[in-house]
Amino acid sequence: MPCVLHTIDASSSLRAIERRIHEAEDGTFFELVSLAAATVGGRDVNVIAFRPRPAGGRLLLVEIDGGETLTRQELDVCARRERGGRTLVSYGAVWIAGRLANVAAYRG
Repeated sequence: MPCVLHTIDASSSLRAIERRIHEAEDGTFFELVSLAAATVGGRDVNVIAFRPRPAGGRLLLVEIDGGETLTRQELDVCARRERGGRTLVSYGAVWIAGRLANVAAYRG
């Protein structure tokens, strides 16, 4: 199977989303490719896309302040990756507890 899609409710917390991803990855040989706000069946949800996983570490989700400039967000996203030795997997808008938030996903 080339990919798998999951949804999680728009009212979920960041930790609940992270747990859902860990559960899906731990129980399969798939890894996160994308995490994004979407509409499915007329409902606001988050769609989580997975692909077959060759190898990798645990996933970490980090909320990035959307009130900051793009330059500041770029520094925050890239600095976190460099400091922690993690690789950026995805960055975009995600529903967290019923509000849209910028979220970076890192692996490693």
